[in-house]
Amino acid sequence: MGFSGGGSNILKSHKHTSNVQDGGKLDMDNVTEAELTQGDVIFSDGNALQRLAIGAATNSLVVNGAATAPEWAAGGSSPVITTQEVFCTNGSTFTSATLVDIPNSTIVLPTRAGGSAFLSACMMFNNSAANNNIKLAIDIAGVTTSVATLRIFDASNEHAVTLTAMCPLSGQTVKLQTAINSGTGTVINIPLNTSSFQSFEVS
Repeated sequence: MGFSGGGSNILKSHKHTSNVQDGGKLDMDNVTEAELTQGDVIFSDGNALQRLAIGAATNSLVVNGAATAPEWAAGGSSPVITTQEVFCTNGSTFTSATLVDIPNSTIVLPTRAGGSAFLSACMMFNNSAANNNIKLAIDIAGVTTSVATLRIFDASNEHAVTLTAMCPLSGQTVKLQTAINSGTGTVINIPLNTSSFQSFEVS
């Protein structure tokens, strides 16, 4: 039996093995006989091996609608992660029993279709009277979305409140608000820039 390729009688590089016939596994490493191009994928249709030609740049390998074989699909872009952070004004005081804005706690989110923001606040407060309730809230586009309440039993000590929320990236203005049921509350940055509001944005 002659070997040829492309109409010539030149013997191409190849290998012979009886491993499969002897009940062994098919060794796919460095096989040259198959009609493949660089980047092709081989899969089984249940009866025989089939070739899936390489897809386009940025394509993703997915399962077809019938869940019987792989196929290429348009891939999404890589996630974009950005952050914003503001440090609330040290020494800001409040006496309101209803929620009021905390100075320098405003973040304007970008607009990115399909994106979302994780909002995280860590606030330190000092209060002038014992047995108070301090509230911390996240306001998203004028709507109070998340509220945390801290019961303070002793005065003139630092107390921490943390709060988180999620929202889509739709260009909203988000800010922190606070309230205290009696006495005076004070925002403090102790030890260093503790009272902060952060936005971790993913799209």
